[in-house]
Amino acid sequence: MISEDGVPKKYKMLPGADQIKRKWPAFVENWYRQPVFKGIVESPYFSQMVERKKLNDPEKLALVLDRMGQGAQPSLWNNLKDLKKLVRLLAGDQDSKYLILTEKMKKEIPQSTRRVIAECSHNIHLQNPGQFNLEVMKFFSSD
Repeated sequence: MISEDGVPKKYKMLPGADQIKRKWPAFVENWYRQPVFKGIVESPYFSQMVERKKLNDPEKLALVLDRMGQGAQPSLWNNLKDLKKLVRLLAGDQDSKYLILTEKMKKEIPQSTRRVIAECSHNIHLQNPGQFNLEVMKFFSSD
């Protein structure tokens, strides 16, 4: 389907996506200063992570965020009760949004377990890679 300006709609991005392209790499640094990433700025891995993210293609990243970000995805909450597989939910103890969401998900998913990882926000795998790896390994080695 073609929009009024002749650009296929599947390639048109939301207005905010243009800011990502224009203000790159400042966008990357500011992204991780959101409350959901609390503590990540103090991580010894932060500067290395930001430098690595700056190597990404801003236009492609804008498209990914636009098409696959939470606000673009349909709600699947009503489907959680139908999951038949084991599910491990992880949240950092400083990630207030996902602490609430994973608790709600645990109530909806019949065969789920939930672990809260200390001194972490939204990027558990960066803030506490040892604990993250342990949780993943325990999950995949359980019957």
